[in-house]
Amino acid sequence: MPRLSPDVTRSLVAVVLMVLGAVILIGLVFQGRGALTDWILHVIAPWFGSGRWLLPLILIGLGVWLERAGGVRAGWPRTLIGSAVAYVAALALIALLADAGVLDGRSGGDIGRWLGTFVSGLVSSLGAFV
Repeated sequence: MPRLSPDVTRSLVAVVLMVLGAVILIGLVFQGRGALTDWILHVIAPWFGSGRWLLPLILIGLGVWLERAGGVRAGWPRTLIGSAVAYVAALALIALLADAGVLDGRSGGDIGRWLGTFVSGLVSSLGAFV
């Protein structure tokens, strides 16, 4: 099987990110209108909480950045990993603020709650926020 060039690999990852982001966005906007939208509502929503609305925007934005940005993108895997880490940290911040009563009715989902609790156990809640 022939190896794919780095540009083709980057383009394929970009397309997958954009399609995944679009599907999640459609599933979140049109809730309860089909099996896929129900699955997104019951799987994505508990894991990501209120941060689920950022997920498709981030995925689409990263896909567009990968596909459209000119020049050599040798470090694009690090950018994707860094974006994932920043997103998970944002979920933890949302969970910490929700636990403190600042964000009524919001949550960071299971991921944010787990990370916020884990870091709060290592340091204080204020330290985890910082």
